[in-house]
Parts: sequence; C-alpha cells; structure tokens
Amino acid sequence: MINFPLDPALTRPLRIHTLADALTSFYADMSLNPWKFGTDQQQRNTYFLVRRTANAICLLLGKSSAQIALDEILELDDDLILVALKEEIDRKHASIYATGCRKIIEYSRSCGWSCNTVLCREAWEPVLQALTGTKDCAIQLVKFLIAAGKTPAETSEADLWFWHGRATKDGMLPATADGIVVRFRRRMRRSGLEHLFPHLDLTLKKASSYRKKKAWAPAICAEVEKLIATRAPIYLPGRDARKAWRPASIKNTVESVCAIYGCLEDELKRGPFDCLAEMFTTTNLCDSIDWLGQRGLLRQGIQRILGSILALAKQFPNLDSGQVRKHIKQIPREPNHLMRGRKQEKSLPYDALSEIPGKLQKLIDAGGLSKLDVAWILHDKALISTLHELLLRQLNLRECKMPNLVWEPLNEKMLRNLIIPDSVRAAYNADPSHTRKFMMLKYKEEETKGKRAQTEVLSLDLAATLQAYLDVRQWLLEQINAKKLKLEPDRGTLFFNRHGRALKEHNLRSHVMRLTRNYAGKAIPPHLWRDIYAQHFRILLAIGVENDPEKLPKRFWHIDQPTTDKYSHLDKALPGIAMLNQQYRASQQTLRKETSLQLVQPELRKERAA
Repeated sequence: MINFPLDPALTRPLRIHTLADALTSFYADMSLNPWKFGTDQQQRNTYFLVRRTANAICLLLGKSSAQIALDEILELDDDLILVALKEEIDRKHASIYATGCRKIIEYSRSCGWSCNTVLCREAWEPVLQALTGTKDCAIQLVKFLIAAGKTPAETSEADLWFWHGRATKDGMLPATADGIVVRFRRRMRRSGLEHLFPHLDLTLKKASSYRKKKAWAPAICAEVEKLIATRAPIYLPGRDARKAWRPASIKNTVESVCAIYGCLEDELKRGPFDCLAEMFTTTNLCDSIDWLGQRGLLRQGIQRILGSILALAKQFPNLDSGQVRKHIKQIPREPNHLMRGRKQEKSLPYDALSEIPGKLQKLIDAGGLSKLDVAWILHDKALISTLHELLLRQLNLRECKMPNLVWEPLNEKMLRNLIIPDSVRAAYNADPSHTRKFMMLKYKEEETKGKRAQTEVLSLDLAATLQAYLDVRQWLLEQINAKKLKLEPDRGTLFFNRHGRALKEHNLRSHVMRLTRNYAGKAIPPHLWRDIYAQHFRILLAIGVENDPEKLPKRFWHIDQPTTDKYSHLDKALPGIAMLNQQYRASQQTLRKETSLQLVQPELRKERAA
C-alpha cells in the first residue's frame, strides 16, 4: 500500500455537502479501497492532483474547504485554468486544476451527492430542447434562471422582470428586453410546455405597455368599432391611385390604439380616458414618442405604430399631425448601412433560391413516399415556384383564389404590355394560328395594393407545376377533412395550411422560411425575395444580360421607378451597380421633364391626345 499522509482515524461522512466532506470521503476511500484507483503510480498521481486542486479552489474563492459548497465549484473550469497560468504552469497542462475539479465532482456524485444546479438544469431540459436549433435570444433568459437556481415550476413573473431590470441595467435596450420576454412566452406556448410554468401567464403576447382590446374601456371600444365600420377607403382608378388618401388597415388601427393606450395609462399614468379625442392629443402622442424612443425604438418602428392614428388626425380636434410628425423626425432612424447589412445577412443568391423546386422534385422522384406526402410536396413546390417566378406580395399570394387562374390565348396587347416568359414566347411563335392557350394569373383592381388590374403570364414550367398540384388539390382537402369531426369547407384559395384553411400572414411566413432553411440553408422571409430578385436583376442589367430597366417595376407592379428604387438595399455595395442606378434615375428625370414641356404646348398636347 502506498503510504499517504492520511489520518488513520479518517472515516467517510454520511452525506457530502462541502468540499471538505468530499475530500475526507475521497482520502478515506483511497486508504481503504486502493484498488479503485489503479496502480500505485496512478493512486499517487490522483492524490496529489486532488490535493493541489483543493488548495487552488480555496485560494480562488478565499474560503476554507469546510465553507465551500460543492455547488460553487461546478462552473470554475475557466477560473481554474487562469489560476494555473498565473502559477506559470505550461499552457499544455493549464487544465490540470479543471481536471481535478471534475474528478472531485464525479466522485461526489458516485457517493450519492446531488447538486441543486444539476437538478435545476435537468428540470429545464425540455425548455432547452424547445429552443435548440433556433437563434432565439430567449435562451439567455433561461440561462439566467438556471444560474439563479429557479426551476420552471418556481419561476414567477417577478423573476422575468428581475431579469428584465438587470438586462437593461447592463446596457440592453428596454424594447429588446421586452421582445425577449415576449418571445420566451410564445416559444413555450407553441411548444406545449404551459404545464411546466404554473406561475406564469404564457398567453401574454405583447410587452407590459401593450393594452389588449379586451381591457379597453367600453366607450373607447365602441368608438373604435364604429370608426372601423365607417371608414371606407377612397381610391381613384389608374395613375391617380397614388394621389388618393390610403387609410391604414383595420388591423394596424387596432394595434396602434393598443400600443398608445397601454403606453399612456400603464407607463405614463395618464387617464383614464373616456374617448379617443381625449387620448389622441398632441401632448400625449409626443410624450408617447419620447417614451418609445427611450425604450430603444427607432423612427421606423414609431412611424409604424402612429401611422394609423395620424391618418385619422382630422377626426381629433386636439391633435396637430404636423407637430407630431416633426417630433417623430427627432427620433434617430436606422442607418442605411446597418439596414443593408441586416438584409445582406438574411439574403441568399437568387440562384440558390432557384434550386428549391428542383430539390423538392427530387424527393418525389426518389420514391418511398406516401401519396399524402407527395401531395404536400407538390403543394409546397407550387407555392415556392409561384413566389420565385412572380414575386407576388404576401397578401396576393395568400389570397390567390382558383378563379384567378385562367387559360387564355395571347393577343397583341398582351405581347406589347406584359412580361412574356421566353418559353411562352417560343411556343406562341411556333403556333402559326396563335390560338394556343397559356396559363395566366389575373387580379382585379380591388385585389391589388395599387388598385390596378394585373395579369401575369406563367412560364410553361410553372404552369406544369401548378397543374400537377391542381390535380391533387381536391383529394388533399378530402384527406384533411377525413381526420376531422367537423368538415372544413373549401375556401377557394389556391394554397392553404395543414388544416385546410386559408393561409394567414404568419402561416405563409413561417412555411416559406422553413422551406428555405431546409433546402437553401437559410430562412428567407417571403418579402425579402423581392429584394433578392431586385439585386439579381440589376446585376443582369449591369453585365448586359437584361436590357430593359422598366421590366423591374413592371414585375413588382409598381407605378413608377422611385417606388422600385426602395428595393435597392442589397445592391449598394456591388461595384458599378450604384452608378448604373444613378444614371438610370437621371435619364428618367430628363425624360419626365421633356414630357412635361411637350404637354405645355397646346398643339403637342392635342397631337398626343389624338
């Protein structure tokens, strides 16, 4: 037996709580059962390693071993490495104390010791799994609760707001901290983990300053309902549509009232309010803007909140919309280079998105799938192909209905005014009688954002993809209804969710992002496809593949080029593209001036009208 300097009277403690208990039990076990620790040399090495590690831990924490609970040494690996480096131990062996610390913890666990932190982490394991594979910043909130020794069953609202206060004190923007708390609730709710949090209300979807419609005063609720019912949008047809007053949507109006209502009453302690005219005054809105700015919101976010209210400024006598807009301009906006960087980080090359339909088709060709799986893949392929080729707005894609798809022959007006795919033009020229029908997507004036009727001619590949999906669409709806007690009626929309209902905004966004993440490596939201195509188109324009700059506004259904220029966040850094855009804008401005000069002269105006 190796002669260690051990007390012969050492006995193993009944329970291990402190570092001294672990060392006493370790030395006693080494003296009584040396065979557990290998050869004589291995026993000697283990003994001196544990002894030196214990001395380093005591020096690091400034306590005796009897005062150090084993919970305190669980997260000391990095600190022990620094201690080893300060003692001029070679970098190759700097983890010696961290290794000894792990040996002490492993031995204590083998003797029945259980750590509150370990038990706490095990309790949070389902939550961590729900956050695995996401970039959700709610993970930092969970780590804080684990470090505080809170289990999900013990977590309360006070714990969340304690983290909120600590995060803002450390420099985090209050709006960012609000968003993290909201995302944590939403993630837990969608993962079905409500039973783990008996003291939390996971149904809250907004920050504390957001007043739900259910909590409004009855008089204000009735006034908003009446306001929404009587607000009819006034649109003018054709080119004058852009000059018309375009009221915000009903959803945005309710969201704006919820945000300002909660800000004024809950945060600024104003009110209570009996009507909207008392709430929406110049002073109240300016103070709300200041409070939102202090929370970290930028100008774009505040404009989004107040846009609906300012559109109705004439109905509130004490509201000066001009002064409020000037106050909004005092809030800093997001710098253009940060906006470009943020969008560039999210984006992918257009060619990478073009490969997604082909990858979905390979899944079908590989075989081994059920008929139901093939039908859903055809649905997803048709959705992605339509978005990729036509670059529709989300609303038009979600509300695209079966009557919007028609088969018609081309005429001279279509050939002159519409974007005709190369495959369709070749098939049209190959038909001497020009009677062949092609698939088109038609929207009426009231179905588009610009209130102008739009027609899109689909390529032969997209038409074949949509036809393959249409062949199984009705059968797919029948399979969905077969699993339900209550039959779901056919809403008539071209695409639908997994329950057979029309796609909502979050359904479309999450579904497209999931498909792009799985088959292109990055989650791309639907509207960003337009930015990506604009970048791709301008590259083709710069290298000479495309020669018609007006094709891009026509593809986006824009009435003029300045509207399309907003989709230029991704191409500013490309060499030559910025100069090309500037030259094209200058040429368009010169053309508009020449046209206006011609219209001033009566004879030219009559000739143009004729």
